[in-house]
Amino acid sequence: MIEKLAELTSIKFTVHQLRHTYAKQLAAETGQIQVVASILGHSNTLAYGVYF
Repeated sequence: MIEKLAELTSIKFTVHQLRHTYAKQLAAETGQIQVVASILGHSNTLAYGVYF
């Protein structure tokens, strides 16, 4: 589905890029790293320090 969307829009992106962008935006808007980790299904918040 994502590949088809990329073809239709002529914008090159991957599922990983979409996930990363979503996480970065959510972290910037909420400032709550625990929320981001929880929504993405992770228990370790240390990996999300790059977003803050």
